[in-house]
This record gives sequence, C-alpha cells and structure tokens, in this order.
Amino acid sequence: MTIYKEQLKVPDIRYVNDDYRNQLDAIRQIDNVIVVTDPPFNIGYHYNSYKDKMTDTEYYKMLAELVTSFPSVIIHYPEDLHKLSVVCNEIPLKVASWVYNSNTAKQHRDIAWYKVKPVFTNAWQPYKNPKDKRILERMAKGARGGGCTIGGMSTK
Repeated sequence: MTIYKEQLKVPDIRYVNDDYRNQLDAIRQIDNVIVVTDPPFNIGYHYNSYKDKMTDTEYYKMLAELVTSFPSVIIHYPEDLHKLSVVCNEIPLKVASWVYNSNTAKQHRDIAWYKVKPVFTNAWQPYKNPKDKRILERMAKGARGGGCTIGGMSTK
C-alpha cells in the first residue's frame, strides 16, 4: 500500500538536502515548520563537502541549536540522542526505534520528536502474514494492518 500526502493531511512539504545552518533564514520564514534530519554522526566519515569530525562540544551545540529553535525530528544513535537531550535540556515528546537489517554492529537508530508529536494513527502497513490465524481475527474485526512505518506530525 502507498501512503499519499493527502492521506497524511500534510499541507506543504519541502525537502532540502543541505546543512541546516545554511538554511536558517529560510527555515525561520516558514510557518509551522518541522525540521526532520538524519545528521552526519560525527564519526569522521569522508563526505565531499562536509567535515564530519567536530569536537563533541561543537557537534552537540550544533544539534542543540536546531532542537531548541524548531520543532524537530532527529534520527540518531540512542546514546547520542541522550547526550543531545542533556546538552539542550530538552526531552523528546516521543522516541521510537527504527530497526533494519545491516552488516554493521548497530542495526538501529532512534527517532526522537522534540516539540512535535508523531501521529502514528495516520499511517499503517498491510499485514505481511494475512493468512495467520491471529491476523485473520484482527482483519475480521476491521483491522487493515499494523506496525506503523510513517506517520503525520502535530505541534499541537
């Protein structure tokens, strides 16, 4: 099943692939902005146009500026999200784990919603095992699927 923008009741989505610091003036001009980012992890990865090795102080200060300035959704390693929350003195309204298959030691990231709440009821995925007895019972009661993969967001 495909989830369309209209189903999520999202009025306007803008995708920007850039360092958010280059876009601060533009972001501040947008009403009801929510910044969603999967930032570089500050581990020294070689990017063509970004230095991925700041001091920890610089790195967390950069992320804290984002979190304290705008409703934000940050995708990061759990331990780094904890550090960020301490540095910026902000507690996410919700945290969810994103688990995926990988050949690396860390096979998940956490997604933290700061000053914004996810609305998981807006999205679902079809059951992957629709012939399972338990799933058949759920479907007989009107369930369409489960295991939210994406959702809308609300600053209210």
